[in-house]
Amino acid sequence: MTWTPELELERAVRDHATELVSYALRAGLDADSARDAVQAALLDAWHGLLNRSRPNNLRAWIYRLVHNRIVSQRRHDGALRKALLRCQTPEPTEPPADLELLEALRGLPDRQRQILLLRYCQGLEHGEVAEVLDLPESTVKVYASRALADLRERLAISRNAS
Repeated sequence: MTWTPELELERAVRDHATELVSYALRAGLDADSARDAVQAALLDAWHGLLNRSRPNNLRAWIYRLVHNRIVSQRRHDGALRKALLRCQTPEPTEPPADLELLEALRGLPDRQRQILLLRYCQGLEHGEVAEVLDLPESTVKVYASRALADLRERLAISRNAS
């Protein structure tokens, strides 16, 4: 079968739409804004596929488009949302996340939270996270390592204080 933008976008929507909305929700958008951001990003993808050749990593490229829409949405709203990372999933079939973990995540710097969200909540590989955030892969690995170490320390302090 010949590659066409229509088929590529149809496959992307089928394979990734739910996880993209989940990412937007976890990044702090409300449900309507998350769906709007994903819809706008998929429209951007459609235009991009019509105007250029197929991207090397479609999933990472679409995550990048959604990420950009989320950033734009937060700018438009006038302020960064305090709860950038809410690792509980929006799907009601999974149990709610550990509140202690969420508090520890909120204490991390923005970039580290973004990397952990994409890497561990959304399941992207280091290279894909690097593409989404427009960072070198080595930088993503360093930030992820530091964030995990900081997270462990915050959780240990929190548990010792209890």
